[in-house]
Amino acid sequence: MRRAAELLATTEHTIEAIVYDVGYQNSFVFLNAFIKWIGWRPLLYRRKKLTVAGAETNSRTLIGANGSISGPRQRRGLKV
Repeated sequence: MRRAAELLATTEHTIEAIVYDVGYQNSFVFLNAFIKWIGWRPLLYRRKKLTVAGAETNSRTLIGANGSISGPRQRRGLKV
């Protein structure tokens, strides 16, 4: 299941392809096992991971060439 979770979070492979990649013959059996071990349906798990990864990328603080800081606080208009 860890491998399936990793593939869901890091690739754009279809869930059906991941089912076979991790050794399951039946996607229904995989679905039930994934929910039991991970706690989320595979598609929701993928969406959650992509949302978290996107939020991390968007919330990084960037320092410009002139030393100015562009980060979450500055974008909200708060003093740093």
